[in-house]
Amino acid sequence: MSPIDERLKSLNIVLPDVMPPVVDGYVPAFAPFTRSGDQIHLSGRLGKEGGKLLCGKVGEEISLDQGKLAARHVAIELLAVLKAAIGDLGCVRRIVKLFVMVNGAPHFTEPHRVADGASELLVQVFGERGIHSRSAVSVARGDFFQSTEAGKCTRSMFVVGPLRNCMQGPRSTQRRPRHPHRGRARGRHSLQCTRT
Repeated sequence: MSPIDERLKSLNIVLPDVMPPVVDGYVPAFAPFTRSGDQIHLSGRLGKEGGKLLCGKVGEEISLDQGKLAARHVAIELLAVLKAAIGDLGCVRRIVKLFVMVNGAPHFTEPHRVADGASELLVQVFGERGIHSRSAVSVARGDFFQSTEAGKCTRSMFVVGPLRNCMQGPRSTQRRPRHPHRGRARGRHSLQCTRT
């Protein structure tokens, strides 16, 4: 058993073998994750309670503690998606960015405390590798009227990387052909190009 699996077990977290749906019966028009180089970008997930969407506003129908617990469950779903994407969570070298949106009441000013539910879980699971940058905002209304959403889409909500080379072969060491004029001065006012 890997160290990550041992931590999940100690936290009484069992990740599903099959990637959980965003919402039962909903067919999204976007991918659950995309890979760009050595980073994985995960799409957003919705806050749930007992497997059903947690609807309402934090600070009104939903307490702060309920919202924080929902954010923790969102992070668990994100880990399930990540595991489906890369196979082994031990490949993760860093959680880079987390963006949490909270469906808050007009007077609610503590979305950061809700987001702590997700952030704390990531650190518990990955240790120092789980320490990430984060943004947390309160919004007037969330998708499906849910209370909490966290993830990564086109706005860098949840970014994981760089990944270890356990899912891909070693990178090619073959050099690219050198441009015939690169690095060669062409007249007294030419600049020398150097490869960085």
